[in-house]
Amino acid sequence: MEGFNKLSIGGPLYNGVEITKEEYERIFSEYKRELDELYNSRADKIINKIKERTISKEKRIVLLYNIFINLFEIDDSYLSGIMPSGSAETIYYKFKDYDIKYAASTNKYGPLIFGKGVCKGFSEAFKDICDKMQIKCDLVVGETFMGHQWNAVFINNELKMVDCFYGIMERRSGGDPQKYLLVSSEQLKSYKTHFNFEESLMKSTKSFFTSEFKTKGISFNENELELLTSNEKCSR
Repeated sequence: MEGFNKLSIGGPLYNGVEITKEEYERIFSEYKRELDELYNSRADKIINKIKERTISKEKRIVLLYNIFINLFEIDDSYLSGIMPSGSAETIYYKFKDYDIKYAASTNKYGPLIFGKGVCKGFSEAFKDICDKMQIKCDLVVGETFMGHQWNAVFINNELKMVDCFYGIMERRSGGDPQKYLLVSSEQLKSYKTHFNFEESLMKSTKSFFTSEFKTKGISFNENELELLTSNEKCSR
């Protein structure tokens, strides 16, 4: 069952006590509702700030990217656990007093609620917010020094790559964070950091051209958010 910490012979354990499946489902439903309410309120705050600044979809992507790479951090505890196979154990974050393992570095809740995550969490949150702004965005799966996931956006009739994870890495190392914003697949390949993503990208391309687009459904410092969505960031 989604959200289970572990199972005993008779049923799920919650705070070390065995409870019924029905009771766990009730608790999980309440947990998920509160989690989504907080996530959506923070996503809406970002979206409203961006919409105040520009109506251009391209500039909205630029603003969203800059918010992500400047407000959020990479979960180093996840990276330190990478095994020789290239995989790592998921890092779960405790939400309120719930004894539930669900919000994690690898899903959209990590960045927006806990301020940190890994490539999967950043790309899923980025796609979700793009979806809410009716910007065509998809997930791209490939490889770097391990399995990796980033975004493809369809803007101005072109397919462009966006990688918030690598943008944050560039910021942290004193490099150029804009290097991974709205780049072509050929340019991304030229960096020699991203590999084996052609099949995934082809699926995204097919999706953009053949499917009707449908929307989906940390505490932000107001001054930071205001700075990151300033007109200066819209100059690209």
